[in-house]
Amino acid sequence: MAYALGFVAWKSRRRIRETATVAASAAVLIAPWMVKNWIWVANPFSPFLNGLFPNPYVTLAFEREYRHHMALYQLATRWQIPMQVTTYGSLSGLLGPVFLLSPIALLALRRREGRQLLLAALVFGATYFSNIGTRFLIPPLPFVALAMALALSRLPRVLVAVALVHAVISWPPIVARYCHNDAWRLYKVPWREALRIKPEDGFLESNLPLYGAARLVERAAAPGANVFAFTPIPDAYTSRNVLVAQQSSENVAIREILWTAFTPDYQPTWRLRFAFPPQPLRALRVVQTNTGADFWSINELRVGQADPEGAPPANRPPWRLNAQPYPWGIGDAFDGKLVTFWKCGEALRPGQFVEVDFPELEPADSVEIQTAPNQWGIRLKLEGQDASGRWKPLAAEPQASDAPVPPGLRRAATDELKRRGIDYLLVFDGEFGADDLRGNAGLWGIRQVGEYKGARLYRLP
Repeated sequence: MAYALGFVAWKSRRRIRETATVAASAAVLIAPWMVKNWIWVANPFSPFLNGLFPNPYVTLAFEREYRHHMALYQLATRWQIPMQVTTYGSLSGLLGPVFLLSPIALLALRRREGRQLLLAALVFGATYFSNIGTRFLIPPLPFVALAMALALSRLPRVLVAVALVHAVISWPPIVARYCHNDAWRLYKVPWREALRIKPEDGFLESNLPLYGAARLVERAAAPGANVFAFTPIPDAYTSRNVLVAQQSSENVAIREILWTAFTPDYQPTWRLRFAFPPQPLRALRVVQTNTGADFWSINELRVGQADPEGAPPANRPPWRLNAQPYPWGIGDAFDGKLVTFWKCGEALRPGQFVEVDFPELEPADSVEIQTAPNQWGIRLKLEGQDASGRWKPLAAEPQASDAPVPPGLRRAATDELKRRGIDYLLVFDGEFGADDLRGNAGLWGIRQVGEYKGARLYRLP
């Protein structure tokens, strides 16, 4: 769109109508997507720019991880990109080895038409390195190909030879000789499938990974059900709603609730206790002061006056809760359930905090945090707001201790998933937690309702 607007604006000079027409035509395609994002996830540019449009659906940590992955995939260095996108195909497809000759397109700079073609290629390919999948070269590719042809136009026999070579080495049996096994490509000319001589199900089962799992969900899950999965499946082939673990902040939380039930690093066995002289307070604030790669989380936070016999203090709602930089879900740290938690949406940095505001002066002498031990980098201090509204330090650091694993976490986890609208779990043999779910189904309260080639569908209680 930027190129089209710039080109029309340059050509029409002071006439605005033509430029406005191009902009309006582009907006017809672009605006609905942005409006949908704004309505559904409070960010018109989702999943990006979440720092400018904070929301509970995509965290900054996920955005940074996503950007990093899309910029490099599994490659060790970007110098591998040319061979991958032209020949090997491990970046979701390949263009063909002939496009290793694309630098000859620079020879077209000698002509006015060539400069226009390469400018268009530059504009349409400007965002490529933010996602290096081969398909994102499709927009600039026609301009590069035309520039290559223009550069070879004075050698028509060479031009025809290059085109013929490209046609031959793009034939499916030939491609298989030089591409990697994971390359997206045609294995043959599927004329039997196109004419429905070979049944649709058989073709999809043979060529579409996890198609059978999608059909299992369609057969065994109730209509309208929500199915949680750790691995994406081709959900276009099921009418059930499939929620994939890494595809939203809520889904990530659901995945970690399941991990909390059986994974020591995620279980709330770490106790952090602040003690301070008894005093009335308007508010309390736990502040994180360190920088690191860990993510701060709290399963339960209790505030109050300690029982003379040493029992942990009990919350007395209603309290006003806040957290920065991720205020969403802070109520999960005060709901009395050890299987739920609040988790900061960013890696550790100084100034992150959880705050409790009391409706009236509250006598207190302790704060106890129950949390998981997978956050060794956190450094916490406690501040309080006195009757005059002044914030002051209460404790420089908590006393840490270990506690036994609370009983019944597995059933508590599935009950919480059910409360959040999950009806089924789709788990593949070999996935993290698959053995525990299968071997301790009774403790989880789940029942297997279908299985297909290592994909197991469990119904929640």
